[in-house]
Amino acid sequence: MSKELFLADFPGLGVMADKYDLDVVVLGLEKKWERVRNQVVANMTNFGFPYIEVADGDYDDNRELYLKHKHEGVDLDVKYARKTVEYVHKLWGRQVHLETVLDGEPIVMHYDGKEHTED
Repeated sequence: MSKELFLADFPGLGVMADKYDLDVVVLGLEKKWERVRNQVVANMTNFGFPYIEVADGDYDDNRELYLKHKHEGVDLDVKYARKTVEYVHKLWGRQVHLETVLDGEPIVMHYDGKEHTED
């Protein structure tokens, strides 16, 4: 069997194979492993849990809680963030605001005990 390059099957990755061995050649992806490594290391920071800190315990002079997510390149999972804000609201007893970054854009998530809003 002759060695062939199957770029169509593996975009960005060339696989050369014959019946005795399999060689994987990375084409143009020299830096991608660094991104993967950095993501793995980032996920290990704080055991993969995001850093969220209290910014203001009397936000708007109304005893509302204002939290800030320390964004380190990894967006919060919106489903879990909303659920967390609900639980914090249950503990705090007042409206809770969570500042974060989603898809590169800063947002503030709000929960008043009944509904979630964002701006």
